[in-house]
Amino acid sequence: MQFKRYISHSDKKIEKVIRKLLDLHPKSIDLSLGRIKKILLKLGNPQNKISNYIQVAGTNGKGSTSTILYNLQKAMGRKVHVYRSPHLLKLNERVIIANKQISNKYLLQILEEVYFVNAGEKITFFEILTAAAFLAFSRSSADIVILEVGLGGRFDATNIIKKNLTSIITTIGNDHKEFLGSDLSAIAREKAGIIKTNGKLIISKQKTIVNNILKEIAYDKNCKTYIYQKDWRVKGSNLYFKKNIINLKELSLEGRHQYINTSCAIISCLINKELHFNLDLLDDTIKRITWQGRLQRVQGNLAKQYSSLKLWLDVAHNPLGFNILKDWIIKKGIKNPIFIMAIGINKDYIKIIQNLKKANPYLVLLPKGLKLNAHDPNKIKKKCDDLKIKCLVSENLVSALKECEVSIGKRKNNNQVIITGSFAIVSEAISIDK
Repeated sequence: MQFKRYISHSDKKIEKVIRKLLDLHPKSIDLSLGRIKKILLKLGNPQNKISNYIQVAGTNGKGSTSTILYNLQKAMGRKVHVYRSPHLLKLNERVIIANKQISNKYLLQILEEVYFVNAGEKITFFEILTAAAFLAFSRSSADIVILEVGLGGRFDATNIIKKNLTSIITTIGNDHKEFLGSDLSAIAREKAGIIKTNGKLIISKQKTIVNNILKEIAYDKNCKTYIYQKDWRVKGSNLYFKKNIINLKELSLEGRHQYINTSCAIISCLINKELHFNLDLLDDTIKRITWQGRLQRVQGNLAKQYSSLKLWLDVAHNPLGFNILKDWIIKKGIKNPIFIMAIGINKDYIKIIQNLKKANPYLVLLPKGLKLNAHDPNKIKKKCDDLKIKCLVSENLVSALKECEVSIGKRKNNNQVIITGSFAIVSEAISIDK
């Protein structure tokens, strides 16, 4: 488990509590709902005092879909609780209470309360944070609660809830095989664990094998389905759903995949009376959405310091994410980009590099010294060398950026640089950029 980047917090009292929570983490994780059930029972089952849940699972796109849905409902005048993960800069990002990010004061209070009630029992960091979020949500009214699944679905701590308004399953790919299964079918069945009996299910763009599994489980649970390319589709910048044609051209987020994620959010608004939707407010809402680290153009201190470079950030961290990134690069017409990247130790770096090669990179730079349990840069360099991708190992992120400037100066053409591969490297870049 990678904890390094979770510990740091500007409030040292919160940082101290985080360290205490991490000390409770089991040496090995067995995916089950046992620990979360136990602590929630001690807290009086706050999750049962909350209604109007929207659950979002998937391999890629669930954070974007959750964030877009939150922005849509907030713009419609609704009060929304949101629980999402992971965070980029600080833990508070994960918990939104009635349209406001949780304050340091309340985060400290709720974490200390849950830590005390847990009474030293072994529990994962995500489980105890999920319990804290449920407790905070139960003490403040909201119209909608958006739960982004952390890992998988069936045994994810967020899946302790008994019913929801709608389950959304975004695109599923091969990731977290050590927990979810060795193939796409097994992973799809784990993600499908959020589907509720007699509920509603929005299925995003999927491979055929995944689609068939999700449809089979939905049928067995008598679930109403809204399936991509069957019940809805995206063509160009338009969403086609029933008799609706909704134009999304004002969307601020980069990449065609964000039209699909936005469509999942809009459909959930249209099929649930508890959610509100006003087409007249859509354009102004979606052009204002910001989502850090998702094909984000760098425009702060880094952009000024390295003015010869056009810098982008993206948290692509698995083969599916890099395939989406590659498609965006090609669609955007970016020629021979430079990549600065670090890849988590549990990620399939070989498939990631294979997808990277399809983007025809000019250079790959691999910084060391990040707050990440990462694959050895020299091991990744060897794979790049095998695939005839020019690759260098750098001492840190800043030295990698300086190397980019040198490289750009030599070739005098494309100056696009993409910092990617993990949340940790994007987090560090954002911290420097502020």
